[in-house]
Amino acid sequence: MNTIKVRCYVGYGIAGRKHNIRVLFPSTGFGYGKQLFQCCDCGKVYALDLANPALENRKIPNDLSHTYCCNGCGNSLKKTLNAYPQTFLSQEGVRGHFQPPNPIPPETESVVEEFEELSI
Repeated sequence: MNTIKVRCYVGYGIAGRKHNIRVLFPSTGFGYGKQLFQCCDCGKVYALDLANPALENRKIPNDLSHTYCCNGCGNSLKKTLNAYPQTFLSQEGVRGHFQPPNPIPPETESVVEEFEELSI
């Protein structure tokens, strides 16, 4: 699987009774067309390049092949993929939620992270 670099910001979500769980959320606008997804069985995070013409009019995860398996746990991503970080799996295995701040922080507070790229 190919990797892709994504400009992200650090945010903090809530999972169960635990607050301040570190999550990453991608930059939006200004030519940043990346979206993050997470396997809800093991927590592995993947990136999707929305500018890829092959993805036009596609719905993720519905359009993923049944043979597309998570590199973390081996389960079918068609069944286990969630938009990240809106919903995430904490390191303790608890499902959490995060709402990106409005306004988005300045770009100087962003980091570039590398993720495995989802492709169809």
